[in-house]
Amino acid sequence: MTERFIACGKEVLRDGEHFADMRSPGAATAAALLFNRGVLICQNVDEAEFALVREELWG
Repeated sequence: MTERFIACGKEVLRDGEHFADMRSPGAATAAALLFNRGVLICQNVDEAEFALVREELWG
């Protein structure tokens, strides 16, 4: 299965397009892994905030 998010150096790509710049290649890899697994690791996120995150990342 092809992952939607991939790390390329310090960059995160979504569907092959630039999505985000990270501080290090390791941070980009970690972010891509979390984004691909649909994981939101945050405390105290209300429903409206979660809806925004879900739409921006996976919508």
